[in-house]
Amino acid sequence: MSTTLVVGAVIVAKTAALLTALVVQRRKNRIDDEGLREQQRLAHLARVSIVGELSGGLAHELKQPLTSILSNAQAAQQALSRDRVDLGEVREILDDIVVDDKRAGELVGRLRTLLKHEPSQQQDIETLALLKEVQCLIRINFTAHRVTLVDRIEPGLPPVRGDRIQLQQVLLNLLLNACDAVSACEPDARHVELAASVEPDGRTLHIVVTDQGHGIDVDGLERVFDAFFSTKPNGLGLGLAICRQIVSAHGGRLWATHNEGRGAAFHLTLPILEAVNSGSTRERERPTG
Repeated sequence: MSTTLVVGAVIVAKTAALLTALVVQRRKNRIDDEGLREQQRLAHLARVSIVGELSGGLAHELKQPLTSILSNAQAAQQALSRDRVDLGEVREILDDIVVDDKRAGELVGRLRTLLKHEPSQQQDIETLALLKEVQCLIRINFTAHRVTLVDRIEPGLPPVRGDRIQLQQVLLNLLLNACDAVSACEPDARHVELAASVEPDGRTLHIVVTDQGHGIDVDGLERVFDAFFSTKPNGLGLGLAICRQIVSAHGGRLWATHNEGRGAAFHLTLPILEAVNSGSTRERERPTG
């Protein structure tokens, strides 16, 4: 065989191998993309389920500012119908209407955001603001079940990096589960604690949701994170499984432990923003050889 034929055969073989590798990689990328889209669809389905659980409380929460807006509008009409109009009084009434309108708008905005089905959006998140938003959304549900939410959040918590809506979803799921766990308890035991602090390493945020409910058996501590496993009669069994996926995608961990006395505690850790940024810097500065 001539040298030219040998070289040609080598070129053909290498080209075929390269094309095969490209086809395999494209197929793998397509499978990965399909898996990611399916994961996002399931996460959205679980989020819609959460909104369904919140709907009663959200409707009540929304009714209050709307009722106040109507009452103030009627009061303004009466004030303007008088022979001598007190502009100061009318101005105060209009200010109240503006405040109530903003309150209703913010609530509707939060609801619409939870229902959106969009790709993950990474951003810098103020931890305290995130926790307060979740507490606002959950407040009426806790009130309806006569459950007390105990706030043990350290002041001055550092920010984290991630998808705000997905992290809201995780926290709402944990708090709703805790509320359900204690709703059948005696009134003085209906307490759920939300704690947040920075770990001693200074690089990790630790959030814990603790209840005094019926608890979880030893085998169930890990099974609760399995897909389609649920302790609720009408539960989808997706909530905690998807929550763990979300937290893992954010570089954190989600696990459950037995609470002291009775009940369960769900732990969530996330890298704080400074740790994420310093890790990226080290990656960029890593020497190449």
